[in-house]
Amino acid sequence: MSDPPGSAVSSLSSPGRFLALLLLCLALFLPGIASLPPTDRDEALYTQATRQMLESGNLLDIRFQEQPRYKKPIGIYWLQALSAGAARQAGIPATAMAPYRLVSLLGATAAVLLLYGLFAPLVGTQQAFLAAVLLAGCLLLAVEATLAKTDATLLATVVAMQGGLARATLGEERLHRGGRALFWGGLGLGMLIKGPVAPLVAALTVVTLMARERSWRLLRQLKPWPWLLLSITLVAPWLITIQLISSGDFLQQSLGGDVLPKLLEGHESHGAPPGTYTLLAPLLLWPTSLVLLPAAWLGWRVRRQAEAAGGTLHFAMAWLGPAWLLFELVPTKLPQYTLPLVPALCLLAAAGMADLPARDRVGRWLTRVVLGVWILGALVLAVAAPLASVWALGRVSLAAAMVTATCLALLFGCTRAGLAPGRQLALCLAAAVLLWMLLLQVLAPSLRPLWPAPQLAAVLAEHGIHDQPVAITGFREPSAVLLLGTATQRTNLDGIGRHLADHGEAIAILPSSALPTLETRFPAGAGRQRLIIGRVQGLNITKGRPLDLSVLQQRCLSGSGRSTGSC
Repeated sequence: MSDPPGSAVSSLSSPGRFLALLLLCLALFLPGIASLPPTDRDEALYTQATRQMLESGNLLDIRFQEQPRYKKPIGIYWLQALSAGAARQAGIPATAMAPYRLVSLLGATAAVLLLYGLFAPLVGTQQAFLAAVLLAGCLLLAVEATLAKTDATLLATVVAMQGGLARATLGEERLHRGGRALFWGGLGLGMLIKGPVAPLVAALTVVTLMARERSWRLLRQLKPWPWLLLSITLVAPWLITIQLISSGDFLQQSLGGDVLPKLLEGHESHGAPPGTYTLLAPLLLWPTSLVLLPAAWLGWRVRRQAEAAGGTLHFAMAWLGPAWLLFELVPTKLPQYTLPLVPALCLLAAAGMADLPARDRVGRWLTRVVLGVWILGALVLAVAAPLASVWALGRVSLAAAMVTATCLALLFGCTRAGLAPGRQLALCLAAAVLLWMLLLQVLAPSLRPLWPAPQLAAVLAEHGIHDQPVAITGFREPSAVLLLGTATQRTNLDGIGRHLADHGEAIAILPSSALPTLETRFPAGAGRQRLIIGRVQGLNITKGRPLDLSVLQQRCLSGSGRSTGSC
């Protein structure tokens, strides 16, 4: 098999393989962790809620400003609070994103290392290493590793859980006890990170395997009693506490307000028809999808060739198939929902890589389809980077030009006739390292119109404004609260008028077109002066709407009345 690990990797010791994977993960996942501004909405919501926990000292209740945030369990907030709290002790500002994102980076890296470490005894070091490399090179994981959300960390718990399940049911007797601990511990931690996702994946896998065997053997090997107590111990103390604190609202809002609507309809405008994930897979897993998807098909085809590998590949299919089908049927669709299933796809692909040159008719057809979508993704990226640069900067930046050149070079290199799949994968990984650096570390942060909140914060900092109360309308995204302060009032034009009336000295941020209306309906009054100290133009990427905001400062001419309505 000609693969990127090749003979060089096969000669490495086990610590050497772990080190190689660690270095690969750092090269792929570090870009953007500090330079990328906070993104709306989910990342800014998680980050701000964690920041408020640290500010208030309340590490049990989850709130965004005064509103309860009872959509996800506490796990990710605790991990972010641990990282951000340590960073604060080191003098890093509370609004710096790197400490919050570090949790996701570590989660993504742990998922890759666990996939190799847990499955190497079952499928062999070469295949496990290749599966880990394929997982690391996916665009979907690179994005989630860069954002302060739940999904990369959830992936680590799912890989630990599923790796433990495989070791407890397929491995030698010496692996069983550790496998049970990993399964039940990963299940509990997964529930603490993202509620029902980990139990759903585990249940579908176990039921599918038992149905195939027509036996309860697998469940008996897992020994729910007493091992289930491990999961309960991890989840129950906080869950009981938050239920008491919230008077029962947590489960009501989490299940009734978040989970069930996603199962019944396209929640929050994220609906899509069945088959969407399958059609988008070559893009979500780009650039390694070029070999990953055709190889995964062959891995499924050859799963019966060897008893030991076959058992693991049947396990990978049980992990992947039922859950993927369910996610396709659920109306609400977001790309990251399928991330917990990608490691199973990588295990299948690692088994099928050797047979790629001799693929069957269906395999050749699938390869052509994947190649077509893969080429489309590369071309879109090659064109979008310079267009975005011209739109935001008025010119094609060096980073944008390098993105285009890298994409075109990747296209030329990977589509050459007769190129071995392993060399294609090596080219994809090299391109991914360079592209993520250019896109996340350099290009995206430079596109200032995409990031209104940092621009607004910069206006206030430029004028030395730190403690004046702020109200904002026209841009209500969570990033504004994160960067302008927890007390920032998100309101409408009437609220802006009341805010200025209630405070002698204050900051109001509003659409520039609304300034005449404000002055007509809510004049400054005697003893006050209003000045436009800044103007921010850009795009609300969450809503896809252009922004033109003015930053208005109201001052007391006498210098008094900083926090009261009188001057």
